[in-house]
Amino acid sequence: MRAAFEQAVAPSVGRLLTGGLEALLGNLHERIHWRDPVLELDRPGQDDDVHLDGRGVHLLPSHFCPEVPTVYADTTLPCTIVFAMGHGTAWRPPDPGTRPDRDSLAPLLGATRALVLRSIAAEHRGGTTDLAGRLGISPATVSHHVAALRSAGLVRTERTGVGVSHLPTPLGRRLTLA
Repeated sequence: MRAAFEQAVAPSVGRLLTGGLEALLGNLHERIHWRDPVLELDRPGQDDDVHLDGRGVHLLPSHFCPEVPTVYADTTLPCTIVFAMGHGTAWRPPDPGTRPDRDSLAPLLGATRALVLRSIAAEHRGGTTDLAGRLGISPATVSHHVAALRSAGLVRTERTGVGVSHLPTPLGRRLTLA
């Protein structure tokens, strides 16, 4: 679910960075329309105005929202608009008939780094020591390669108590399946 959320949010972030706020607001959801200076929500049977009065607005794509956007307009908090991110954003594996050779990442990343990325993507999580044991390489080598993969946006690392877990990003996962 996290990967699907990241995949759904990434295009919005790109639109914001390249086209500004108007590009973001104009392409959020089929039932949300930007008509400067008004953000309109197509919500049948509901015709009300929410005035922000400087409170700001939080935009929250969700797996669990119905097709009609929901507005939480507590006047003591920023207004929050929850909208369906669409289930079509979920990752689907490519057709097995179109997969290139399993070693296709090695020329791009290097054999060991490709092996580390594939292991993280296959297991969906793993700590440095676990990866080192599975791959038969030192924890220092795993750490070095994970740092490079993280820097490239192919993995992310989360602290879990005293250890860490390395997880593939949607891009990292797609590369291992492409």
